[in-house]
Amino acid sequence: MRKKLFVSAGLSALVSFCGVAQMQEELSKKAKKELAKQPPVTVQTAIGTLELPSPFSTKSVEKNSEIVPWPSGQMPIAPKGFKVSKFAEDLDHPRRSYVAP
Repeated sequence: MRKKLFVSAGLSALVSFCGVAQMQEELSKKAKKELAKQPPVTVQTAIGTLELPSPFSTKSVEKNSEIVPWPSGQMPIAPKGFKVSKFAEDLDHPRRSYVAP
């Protein structure tokens, strides 16, 4: 029984790994052009139908946030009964957080 369980778990992991590896493969320009030629997809949502463009048929966009430091000597205004203090400064990526062990 245990042997069958290990074999089926191993096969399942192998199939999953192959699928993930294929998804992560870089698409060629030709493949992207072919995907862009596909017709739009219509999906049914709770509020009605929605037409989605085919992959790579629209330009990809990216908008990064700009870090704006507080003016020197200024601090946020806290509600009455609360105190504001500086926790950290000069962070390269202030929106990333890590949990220590």
